[in-house]
Amino acid sequence: MRLAGKVALITGGGRGIGRGIALALAREGADVALAEVDRVASAAQQYGATTISGYRAAAATVEEMRALGRRALALEADVTVWPQVERMVGETVAQLGGLDILV
Repeated sequence: MRLAGKVALITGGGRGIGRGIALALAREGADVALAEVDRVASAAQQYGATTISGYRAAAATVEEMRALGRRALALEADVTVWPQVERMVGETVAQLGGLDILV
């Protein structure tokens, strides 16, 4: 567990590459916060769906990380909106005790 005691925050961590990074960090001992927007209309069009919920995907990934014995949380945040970024970082620090890694 090379990352024991470290806290990571991953934006876009509910699916794809972000999800893979989140699970890898958790396997190495990091506690992880995942930030996702709730609805991604452009991505939904790509997959032929009305909407895709990034937040729901993040919540599912959080459950996988908790099953590995890690502390994890899902946060709804749009990184293009500054107050949401501030809240995202603040909640990560408050709930997981710090911030060491940002992806």
